[in-house]
Amino acid sequence: MAALPLARPATRPARAASHVCCAKGPKRGGAKEAKRTRQQAAQQAEEAGEALEAAASSTSGGAAEERDFWEGEQWDWIATALRWSIPALAVGGVLVGSLAGSSYNQGADSFLVLPGSEDGKAVVLKGSDIGIVTD
Repeated sequence: MAALPLARPATRPARAASHVCCAKGPKRGGAKEAKRTRQQAAQQAEEAGEALEAAASSTSGGAAEERDFWEGEQWDWIATALRWSIPALAVGGVLVGSLAGSSYNQGADSFLVLPGSEDGKAVVLKGSDIGIVTD
């Protein structure tokens, strides 16, 4: 199989368009022409800079730019609260669970004994009858 020739990328505009201005041959102006060309280029750059500044000031609303309500450092406390909320909830859950486990049946003087079958009846027993050991 023969290799296909690679196309050369176009690096400049078509030849007819690039040589239209120079149809009569290149100009040879000298130092005055070069100075005038530099001055024109500087003036065009200055005008372009002024146009960019004018466009930027018109799109940004000028000097009195309105800030977004939700933008700024005044909302950092919300981020901090959200960052610490999950660990705080976990610690709170452990504390509440340990308190509930230690105080379960504390101070109870009667207990309900459920029946082992459907025919049986529930019985309420006093703590003194069961013989609960208290510390």
